[in-house]
Amino acid sequence: MNTHKLMKAAAAAALSVGIIVGASSCTTKGPEMDASGMTQTQVEQQSLEEQFNTMADRYERMQELLKEAQLQVTDANTPWIWISSGIAPSQGIYAPTPLEGATAENSYFMQAVRAIHLPGATGEKADLDPVIGFFEKQGGEVEVSGDVERGWTAMAVTSDGYRMSYQVQPNGQYNLDVVSDAFWGDTRGLLHAIADRIPDAESGREESLPGDFDVFPDWNALTQQ
Repeated sequence: MNTHKLMKAAAAAALSVGIIVGASSCTTKGPEMDASGMTQTQVEQQSLEEQFNTMADRYERMQELLKEAQLQVTDANTPWIWISSGIAPSQGIYAPTPLEGATAENSYFMQAVRAIHLPGATGEKADLDPVIGFFEKQGGEVEVSGDVERGWTAMAVTSDGYRMSYQVQPNGQYNLDVVSDAFWGDTRGLLHAIADRIPDAESGREESLPGDFDVFPDWNALTQQ
């Protein structure tokens, strides 16, 4: 199945099932103003194209943070496994802090996850140190949790509201997660707008080097295909 069809299927599945990798299923209500400081009314007054282009900027920022964090762990020539690409919006009701009045279609958040198996890695707490230093530079207070049996996780929120976590596990798989807070927006419209603009020739990847990610499509790509 090509990427265009995969994205269509993902859009339908996300809206009907609401399964989000690594996200909370809590429906606790949060503040009406979203992570960008905009209200639902303000965003609803925007065109889908405006929302689309704003999401593109947020996606670029998320990938920038992901890349810089990866480079604290490995060099630029070491591939990482893809867990979640982050290019599609996830339902805002499953965001870390859902917005008050959020539904499956009026808000979203974004999440990108990568993993790596490091030679000889056993989930030592000290393996968090390189990433902790990076997290601190992003303006967030770092929280560390875990134990020897389950492994350790460092978590922080950047000054611009992106939640980052780095998990080291005894089995040697280390996971890096970047997730935004919730934004108001037309989730269904954005999902389909992205799917309609990704070339059929593109296919999903299993791994990539730091900084190598799916390019967010241009709004005008629909008329260029």
